Amino acid sequence: MIWLYLLSGFVVAIALVSCLPQVTHHNRGRRLRLAFGFEQTQAAAEDIGIHLNWKHYLGLITFAFSIGVGIAILTKNVLFIILGIGISFVAPKIMISQVKYQRRKEMLLNLPGNLRLLTSKLRDCKSLQKALEMSIPLMQGITAETFERAHKSLQLGVDVSTVVMRMKKEIRFKQFDDYCEKLLMGSRDGFHSRVIDGTRETIDDIYDDMQLLQKMDIKNKRKRLEAYLIFGLCFTFPYLFRYMESEMAKEIGQVITLDTLIGQLLIVSMAFVSLLGIWKRDTYLRLNLDDL
Repeated sequence: MIWLYLLSGFVVAIALVSCLPQVTHHNRGRRLRLAFGFEQTQAAAEDIGIHLNWKHYLGLITFAFSIGVGIAILTKNVLFIILGIGISFVAPKIMISQVKYQRRKEMLLNLPGNLRLLTSKLRDCKSLQKALEMSIPLMQGITAETFERAHKSLQLGVDVSTVVMRMKKEIRFKQFDDYCEKLLMGSRDGFHSRVIDGTRETIDDIYDDMQLLQKMDIKNKRKRLEAYLIFGLCFTFPYLFRYMESEMAKEIGQVITLDTLIGQLLIVSMAFVSLLGIWKRDTYLRLNLDDL
């Protein structure tokens, strides 16, 4: 049986290497990269600032595929190699989705503190550019870069409305959009007490939303961990029954069900459904931070 594992691994390795883009076959290489989901995954990675090249993606696919081969060797079920191919496509998407979520969450949680710093300078400085200049050295976290880019744009003579619009597109948060509208009002009419109080109310609303986000995330995290437990327990039963059946098989000489082709198909199908469940669980057990 071992030669089947080695042969299948060799065939898949040859197929992956053949997908490397060739200078003389650019269109063919692009079609193959599309078929393997590379360009879609690369675009998703670039959205969060990660440069994913073909070699990195090939390494992830090879590592994930090797997991399937390892399971196939341990279970003596060559069909698990098919599951390894499925893992090789799903694993990069799961990893990128997790990184994207964590960075988005970090940005939103970091936002209220830096907005408070900016608002505290608006009353004294009376202009957005000066307030940014005074508050940026005190800012921390991922959103500090956003405000620093806004300040540089204002220094270059870009009008306030354009700078604010760029910040809105970068943050993509409805409560922050409301804050930006009040910044525009203050830049146009002056940062008087009513505008300052309005911005502080918006910051308080953002802070309350982030507190609620953290509570819901903790609750959903427990549910996501429970999914691993459920899938793990589901796999204990077939092999528990296999052990019981093997004891009976010694006495009556019958073939163990999991060792038959139908049994191997059933267990691989169960593993494939579990893989899909893990892939899609975050759709239902994690907040969509892009729609806030």
